[in-house]
Amino acid sequence: SAGEKRPVFMWFHGGGLNTGYSFETEFDNSELARRGIVVVTVGQRLNIFGYLCCSQLSEEQGGKSGNYGLMDEVKALDWVSENIAAFGGDPDNITVGGQSGGTAKSGALASSPYQRGRIKRVINQSSLNWNAHYTTIEDAERRARRYFEAIGVNPDCTVEELRAMDAEIFYTKLPRFDFNDPDAVMIPGSMVFDGDYVACEREEEAIDRYAGHCDYLSGVNWGE
Repeated sequence: SAGEKRPVFMWFHGGGLNTGYSFETEFDNSELARRGIVVVTVGQRLNIFGYLCCSQLSEEQGGKSGNYGLMDEVKALDWVSENIAAFGGDPDNITVGGQSGGTAKSGALASSPYQRGRIKRVINQSSLNWNAHYTTIEDAERRARRYFEAIGVNPDCTVEELRAMDAEIFYTKLPRFDFNDPDAVMIPGSMVFDGDYVACEREEEAIDRYAGHCDYLSGVNWGE
């Protein structure tokens, strides 16, 4: 009921920044709800649609591109802050967290200047996300060119041509890659240091600036 002011938990699913969805069975948060927590499971754009940083988009968008999935997270936080009281939640008691890739998402949200002090606590399962080091836009744009070449897309095509392509092109011709190879060609799925949504190249610095007031609980999942 409205006005109960129960604690709020914004949950971000795993799967890196490339795969997964918010209602996976292993991420069922109903037990938390039964214990009186207002749980909000958050979906956002992923992979090519969430984190493509390329020169075509940067030219269109004032020299910056990428981080679209993080922008979705900020919109989700806006919605929770403005509306959660109607569901019995306390907008002044918001915790964000998740598992695996969900820690990257919740950690980046908590340390973004766009959270504006609205997040009170962070629960990171399976990642010490404050060690994150974000790539620059320039490096991400170079990686995008290599990715386009690997899937048979002209890296110099226009942004209009990119948008007109069938989405399957970006998924059906993926090259083989090795997670242990830093130069491997992979589908875009990383946040970038844009000086805006990701304000610092090192997340530790961003936490000091924008999330120093937050309580942090970090751990590791094993065997669930």
